[in-house]
Amino acid sequence: MAQSFSGTYAGTLNGTPATLLLQEDAAVVQGRVDVSGYQYVLQAQVQNNAGIGILQDVQTGGVLNVELAPMPQGVTLVLVSQNGFTGQMQRTALAFTRSEGTITDTAPPSSSTPAAVGGALDPLMVGVWAHQEIYNSGDFSGTTQETMQVHPDGTFVLGGGQVSVSGSFFSGNTGGGGETLHGFWQTQGNIVYVRGQGQTQWVPFARYYIENGRMLLTFGDGSRQVWYRQG
Repeated sequence: MAQSFSGTYAGTLNGTPATLLLQEDAAVVQGRVDVSGYQYVLQAQVQNNAGIGILQDVQTGGVLNVELAPMPQGVTLVLVSQNGFTGQMQRTALAFTRSEGTITDTAPPSSSTPAAVGGALDPLMVGVWAHQEIYNSGDFSGTTQETMQVHPDGTFVLGGGQVSVSGSFFSGNTGGGGETLHGFWQTQGNIVYVRGQGQTQWVPFARYYIENGRMLLTFGDGSRQVWYRQG
């Protein structure tokens, strides 16, 4: 007899304790993953004792393909994603062990605002980053560059960039300066959360991926930015 995926499981995601709750009914699995308050919703179809479906980030709306496979005393959750720089597919297997408990609700949480309490400070984020955008229209071209300073004490400074413009009969550069934003940051489940000075609520800023001195930020609307490490 095939093993049912229904149950409560314990594991970790990026080193953070996580709870996986699954309910299987008529070869359809529904559930959610709770990573210290950060929520994901899972839906999968079971075929040949394996599940194939999607995992949706409740906070940002992002979606990953996932696979479920039974293992002794638990289940393996495989995240299938695409490297933002190389385009290659990546598979990350997470082991969850069946634990005591009863499933009472596998529906998405009613609030889309994450708690983000007790998040980590990913050392890969620390440093000075720069993002550049180039505009061209006829003989006019312009370049904007923005900087972001991410400090190891959990504070950040965003802004202080410059704008350069040029054309057939003119050119100019604003130099440094510009409006800056000061605040606090933390990470959880590959999401950067920010909190402005004087504010109490943490909000998701973007999903991040860092490799070889580059950081890809994916925002809730699906737009992306590539930042380059400066120091």
